[in-house]
Amino acid sequence: MCDNAPECCDIFYITEFYVFDEGGTMIKAAPAVDSEFYDFATQQLPVTLELCAFTKVELYIDVLCFTPDYYELFGFFWFEITEITIREICFFGDVCIEWWMDPSMWHDFGVPLWVWYPETGYNFYQDQQAGIQMDMPAIFALALWKYDPATDTWFFINSWSNEEYFGEGQPLCFRYADYDDIDGEEFAILMYIYGPWYYDGSPPPMRDEIFGYTNMDESRDDVPGWATGMPQHIWYFTDNALEDLDTNDDGVIEFAWGDCVENPEYPLPDLYWLEQ
Repeated sequence: MCDNAPECCDIFYITEFYVFDEGGTMIKAAPAVDSEFYDFATQQLPVTLELCAFTKVELYIDVLCFTPDYYELFGFFWFEITEITIREICFFGDVCIEWWMDPSMWHDFGVPLWVWYPETGYNFYQDQQAGIQMDMPAIFALALWKYDPATDTWFFINSWSNEEYFGEGQPLCFRYADYDDIDGEEFAILMYIYGPWYYDGSPPPMRDEIFGYTNMDESRDDVPGWATGMPQHIWYFTDNALEDLDTNDDGVIEFAWGDCVENPEYPLPDLYWLEQ
């Protein structure tokens, strides 16, 4: 028995944390270290706890949840649980070579058709199964940002690309964390299409690295024909991306860069978005 509370303490370690419903079915859990969902949690396991007699301790533990539930606080010692839903969104697109033939706000020089072919250098589109075509699966990168109302700033979360499989055979999908107790979380998905943005109007032989993305790269600042650094499109959404962005309800966000696809879900570039 402890007579002096400050002198009667012990250390405990929380390495696993589960939430069960009334029937004993586990419905939520804190992600284990090195698990697939570990990075989605902010208050991560393991947790070291010093518990002293007659003192109150509050811990914060993130659990991943897929169904709503209610919790009760208990005793001197309780957990405050942050419920997180892991959501997934997928993108697939087409690029139309003809679009690059005229200058744009991203590139200063129209790109001739011969720039795409192996005789003038390598690019990822050459490794697609059908090779260079007027309409090809888009190779692109996505960057996810989230708005912080406390600081009135956007912060970067993560980025993904379909370069590994040259944009073919499957959409580009990623997962993100949606905090259930916060309504109206604002996100932005910036898209950068892989293309000949750095063509400078030169005839063959041309300089290297004509193909790339228009994301910021200070090493290219002095390159003629350098693109602006702007993404090709930004999708904004709150909480559930599919509810806001999937206009045809097929589970995939589809776009076409140029006019070679009939009635795409998102015909790009979107001149209205660019004017905002």
